[in-house]
Amino acid sequence: RPHRMRTMDRALRADRAREQGLLPEEELRAMDLPVEKGCAIASRKARPLYGDREAIALAAAFCERVPALCIEPSAEELAEFFLACKRCPACSVARGLAAQLSWSDGGCEWQPRLRALCAMEHFAQQDVWGRAVTNRILARASTLLEHLACEVPQCRERALGLLFRTLQGDGSGMFYL
Repeated sequence: RPHRMRTMDRALRADRAREQGLLPEEELRAMDLPVEKGCAIASRKARPLYGDREAIALAAAFCERVPALCIEPSAEELAEFFLACKRCPACSVARGLAAQLSWSDGGCEWQPRLRALCAMEHFAQQDVWGRAVTNRILARASTLLEHLACEVPQCRERALGLLFRTLQGDGSGMFYL
């Protein structure tokens, strides 16, 4: 085929895929095709940009960066963290935040755990992806949350809130937060 025909075919296939939401913006840009503002891109079909290591590092950086005067993260910090995490698989982010809830790193400070709980609450109030992250943590690390609720006074309120909300599920595996 002449070069012009192959380029047109590729552009037509990309247009169809974009309309169906099958290609993420990065792939469209890599193909040197225009990316329109507001084009439908199905994030569930888009490949994540980062993996486990990056998600765990993101969670550690967020939770362990504790300002001296304001331990709880601001709304801006939470929104920024959420957007950064959305580039990773939900299961990897859940693993990273669950690791921050545990004492596996040898640290005994309560501040990183409180920040992880704040992130979980924020994720649960966002989209389906955010709720999926929170639900994975709740399903796998409920004993850690119970320990935080019983033994760490500074984390008690948030941990109890998250545990209580797990009881509001409808049996389908989805929790209402």
